[in-house]
Amino acid sequence: IDHTTYQVVFLRTGRNYFGTLSGLGKEYALLQDGFSLQPTTEDQANTENDTDNSVPFQLETLKSQMFQPENDLYIRGEDIISWQNLDQDSRVVGAIREYFAKKTETEGKKD
Repeated sequence: IDHTTYQVVFLRTGRNYFGTLSGLGKEYALLQDGFSLQPTTEDQANTENDTDNSVPFQLETLKSQMFQPENDLYIRGEDIISWQNLDQDSRVVGAIREYFAKKTETEGKKD
C-alpha cells in the first residue's frame, strides 16, 4: 500500500470505496476518510462539472449518509475482492483533496 495516496477498495457486494486503507491481512481492514461514488442526475452532472468529459457520479463522504456514521469504515478482510492505489492525478484524488481543502477553509472561518 502506498501511504502517500488514496486507495480504491472493491468489495464482494459490488460496492467500491475510496480512502486511506490499512490493516490488510487482518480480520478487519480500516478505510479512513472514506468516500463512495453516488449517481447524479444528468442535470447535476452538467452544472457541477464544467468539462465535456463529466461523469454521472459525485464523490460523497461516508459521514454524509442519512445515519451519519464516522468517516472510517472497518471492512471484513474476506469481503475485499481487490484494492488499488490511486494515481496522484486521478480525478477521485483531486476531488478528495478539494473536499478537505474546502473543509479546512470552512473550519478556519469559524475561528
